[in-house]
Amino acid sequence: ATISSTKSKRRCNSFSPTRLTQPQNNHDVGTNNVTEIRYYEHNEWKCAYRYKPAECDNLIPLLLIHPVGIGMSSWFWNNLMHQYQGEVYAVDLIGCGTIGGDTWDPDAHGMFFPLTWVQQCEILLRKVICRPCAVVCQGAVAPVGVLLTWRDCQMQFAPENTSATWSNQNFISHLILSSPPTYKAMIEPLPMSTLRRNYQFYRSFLGGLAFDALENRFAIKLFSNLFLFDNPVDDNFITNAVTECKKELRSPIMAVNAGMLMHRSWKDELASISQPTLVLCGDTDPRRKGQRAYQEAMMHCTFKVMLE
Repeated sequence: ATISSTKSKRRCNSFSPTRLTQPQNNHDVGTNNVTEIRYYEHNEWKCAYRYKPAECDNLIPLLLIHPVGIGMSSWFWNNLMHQYQGEVYAVDLIGCGTIGGDTWDPDAHGMFFPLTWVQQCEILLRKVICRPCAVVCQGAVAPVGVLLTWRDCQMQFAPENTSATWSNQNFISHLILSSPPTYKAMIEPLPMSTLRRNYQFYRSFLGGLAFDALENRFAIKLFSNLFLFDNPVDDNFITNAVTECKKELRSPIMAVNAGMLMHRSWKDELASISQPTLVLCGDTDPRRKGQRAYQEAMMHCTFKVMLE
């Protein structure tokens, strides 16, 4: 769909995904947990990402793709960045976040969903990371990770960084989908009339009032406790989300909530991804049965329920 106009040498345990807990402060785990804000360019876009260097050498790097929603951006991954001892890159998808990347005005510049975000991540993989990594996607942005991984299977580009020691292999070694839409939702596209109607509502006066009502501490706390976490959300999470609530950051949220990432079926891409894939869901997620279907439809897919 398109809308126009220094590292430690000690050995570490292998990564084992567990339940993603709420983000904490930037210095609460380990000794090397200060994240850096860095930038790169993709076409005419200035793109931002958070970076944390590795504390040991034997862990695969992670590329983290945040959910798109009210107050959401790369900060969502703070806790995982601090807990994981390998190298971590957490991208701000174009139009999201307040750490210095470009905002998106749909009246001035068009975007393809999810292709523009996928290409943004490809540039980060090819020009910055330059070695195989695991991609982790949260929630409804699963099509971004799926298309990114599928294109990696097809293209197998060599890294543009000439200091890299490998070539002609995949940039993505594993795909992790955390709380994705059900498999059925991923393979049954929404009608264009539905997408148009949804998007027009979010851009309307009433849609603006809805955003105004939801972009506050009370609403974010209520929504998070009802739909995101089993345990009560902490004040740090709410503060981070409220800080990211800006009118100029609403456009990507409108597009995703309208269903733009589901404008077509992802069945073929899911079926042809050759990298090992892990689908994670919470033990209280009512969509578990529908998410388990990924395991049957994909070549190398494991389904896991995260328990308290």
